[in-house]
Amino acid sequence: MPDENAWVYEEYTTLVDKFSEAIKPLDGYMATYNKYSNEYKLDPDQVIKKLDDNDNPPEIDFLKKDVKFH
Repeated sequence: MPDENAWVYEEYTTLVDKFSEAIKPLDGYMATYNKYSNEYKLDPDQVIKKLDDNDNPPEIDFLKKDVKFH
């Protein structure tokens, strides 16, 4: 005797399959940005704390170079 709620499981598996298909193109998209992984790890608060020294402020040329690098 078939289970009257079997359709729920079938719909669930269909949704899981469709979601898996939908995210496959994202792997290639994300691979494009792997070269920027170090930028994603950048902690702005830590960088600012390192530069925030009233007695010895960073040189303007250093700041320009760093901004252009990032």
